[in-house]
Order: sequence, then C-alpha cells, then structure tokens
Amino acid sequence: MQKGISHTDIVRLADLARIELSSDEMATLEHDLGSILTYVSELSSLTNIEGIDRTYTSNTFRADEQPHESGVHSAALLAEAPKTNREYVVVKQIITKR
Repeated sequence: MQKGISHTDIVRLADLARIELSSDEMATLEHDLGSILTYVSELSSLTNIEGIDRTYTSNTFRADEQPHESGVHSAALLAEAPKTNREYVVVKQIITKR
C-alpha cells in the first residue's frame, strides 16, 4: 500500500524546486515518492525492536598525508575562471526573491 502523494503534491514540489517535469517524469516521481513514503511508514510502525542490533555509523575522515600549502593552486584556478574579483570567482546570481 502506498502512502498518498498526489499529482498536486508533485506539481508543488517541482514548483518549489523550480524544475520543469514532463508528465512521464511526474508519474515516475509520484510512484517513487509513494514507495519511499510507504517504506518509511512501515519503519515508523515498528514497536518491538528488542534484541535488534543497532548499527551506528559515523563519518570518518582520512588524515591528509601530504597536504599542500594553502593557496598554492589558487592563482591557477582563478586564471581558469571567466570572471574574478580579487581572490573570488564571480558567478551569476541564482537565488532570487519571489
């Protein structure tokens, strides 16, 4: 049984994400998100978890074995950018107010 996610929900999500979806993509998303919600619903209904081994994972970062000096590659990287301002790459503003 899939949790209800409607076509209207998908349209609203696409609008919030500012993406355009074809009708096929909307149908696929409606199905996939419904499946995900069903799975999460099944997990949240678990009440008896006695004896189940809890697995804990954490992010593990590797040690920098041969770190380079800060700024060594900055000039070369900035030289490749189409537009810079001092030590920054200038990009087009993509976040706008509604």
